[in-house]
Amino acid sequence: MTLLDYFPDAFEQLEDSPLKSLMAQVNAINLDKEEVNENTDLRGKIAVGDHIQTTDFLKIFVEQKLSNVVQTSNDDLPYELFIASIILKKPRLFLNNPLTILNSQDDTGSAMRVWQENFNSTEQKENVLESIHNFIGRNKSMNRLSDNILIIIDELFSNALFSAPVDDDGYRIFKNIDRNETVRYPGNKNAKIFAVHTMNDLFIGAVDPWGSVNRDDICKSIYNAYAEHKVSDSGKGAGLGLRMMLDRSRSLYFLSEKGKRTLICCHMRLNISLKKVENVPKQFHINVF
Repeated sequence: MTLLDYFPDAFEQLEDSPLKSLMAQVNAINLDKEEVNENTDLRGKIAVGDHIQTTDFLKIFVEQKLSNVVQTSNDDLPYELFIASIILKKPRLFLNNPLTILNSQDDTGSAMRVWQENFNSTEQKENVLESIHNFIGRNKSMNRLSDNILIIIDELFSNALFSAPVDDDGYRIFKNIDRNETVRYPGNKNAKIFAVHTMNDLFIGAVDPWGSVNRDDICKSIYNAYAEHKVSDSGKGAGLGLRMMLDRSRSLYFLSEKGKRTLICCHMRLNISLKKVENVPKQFHINVF
């Protein structure tokens, strides 16, 4: 069944638009109603369900190669299904226009506020943190989440510098270097970290110029961080860092074009209490191509 079969009312207003045609090409599975076993191949599908536990769907990511899950209980289901479809079917379009696509659900007519900084060295961390502080400014909704925002910024910054760089053979250049050490990208490469703020939403992301993500390693690492509360030696803390980001957001988007670039982005709702943030049903999307 396709997304249109599952949610005909959600996309009725689209009529015969290209977006509706895209939805008609996306196969889905309802984890609340359909049985999944070791022989089920979920590659190329979007899983949906009501309040699916994060550990449960991550296990399916590992064992059945699922790459997209959307909670039907979230407060903006059509938008999340749209984002999942773009990530699945049009990943380069997403990578080329992340700010425009992420902001596409905002119908308030107010302009989005964008913050972004380029970096290529750990020595620029202080500048990045000072800059995001200025972006948060006196905005009450972002100030309430300022600690979570800074944690996510720190993780994205460190991940881009220490985990992403690889040599021509795919070996991670800074794999065994402590994150307190000073490192700098070789050559003239730069990464970018950004935030997009609308009335009700905040997106925080980073793009690195390496495209070195291994889809299976990422899924296993973050699954272990939830299921076993630990990370394997090969993970070097990557799973815990991703868990930390997912805990503090409602959605985590992960796209990687091999050998070229990787985008990691968190979607945070601003109109939610701090006590509820970690208990919000999570969406997770990953596409390595």
